[in-house]
Amino acid sequence: MPLPVDQTLIDDGKLRYLLDAEHPQNAGKAAFFNQHGFSTDRLDELAAALRSHLENGADAIAGPHGIRLVCDAPLPSPDGRAPWVRSVWQIDVGSARPRFITAYPLRRRP
Repeated sequence: MPLPVDQTLIDDGKLRYLLDAEHPQNAGKAAFFNQHGFSTDRLDELAAALRSHLENGADAIAGPHGIRLVCDAPLPSPDGRAPWVRSVWQIDVGSARPRFITAYPLRRRP
């Protein structure tokens, strides 16, 4: 499925959450993203990396609220490494724009 990567919606609040080591339910994700060079001072880097990540393609799953997109691929990171990450997006009913939901490290490459 061709994805309109240039039209993605990424809420800065979701990016801040991914990088928030103080959040009790998010310390693991934050440590992972921070150790790969992402920071709240440069949210645009994480947003660009996630858009680039989605360019790898995604599995589409139809649901009641739209199409859920799941992308398992290396994520380009500021430290030069490309860890395997799953990013989850949704194209809501009535929209054509993928909306970022979350991302997390994959323990193993698929």
